[in-house]
Amino acid sequence: MAQQDPTRPILTHTSFKVSLGIDIYDIETGFEQGLPLFKALNTLLAAPARIRSFWGRISETPEEVLLVTAWYTRRALSDFESSPLYPTFLSSLSSNPTETPPITTYIDIGKQQIEAVLEGFTSITTLNLPAPVTPDQRAVFLALRGLRYDYAHGQGIMHLRADRAAPLKGWVEGVQGGEEAKYEVGILWHFWVDAEMEQGFHREEREVVERCERDMKGLGAVGWEELHCEFICLPGEACG
Repeated sequence: MAQQDPTRPILTHTSFKVSLGIDIYDIETGFEQGLPLFKALNTLLAAPARIRSFWGRISETPEEVLLVTAWYTRRALSDFESSPLYPTFLSSLSSNPTETPPITTYIDIGKQQIEAVLEGFTSITTLNLPAPVTPDQRAVFLALRGLRYDYAHGQGIMHLRADRAAPLKGWVEGVQGGEEAKYEVGILWHFWVDAEMEQGFHREEREVVERCERDMKGLGAVGWEELHCEFICLPGEACG
């Protein structure tokens, strides 16, 4: 992880594979059965200066789970990663030791409080931009409107909205890629009521969807990928 301001908050995305036979959404039973995967959660939940954690299966690749943790500071995260418990935590996440080890991505989201809105159905878009990204590009990215309605919903029809909150944005720390192509990665989170409501938005708000795609291309993105996840808050957390 690149050297960054240790006093700023940080978000981590940790992806790992879990057998489809394990119900990650039934955490209470998982704890009762003493599965290593759920024992790993106890280690994370005890980490100091951790704001909140969520996880869920990735809709496009259900054998993969995404664990998202918001930390008060990078220093707190570094302390956890340098502790003797961290290697055990990582090895316990995977239900099959021969699988690819967990992969953690570090994301700078500034002062945005994603932990307040992440629980529920969420789409995550990753944008690849040729490095180096200029300050102007960063400013334009943070100003992206994303998939938002062009009109307001009155109090009586708020239930018709497909989204739960305004989109949030962040930057993956460091330069990605190899010698032939280096790029920086922006992350765009959209928070939906559920999958059906998101699909309805894409059908009914085509102009908004097309504008969002134009904006991402105009930013200089050479490509983007989207995944979806139904996140739940980990036990003991004050979520919702």
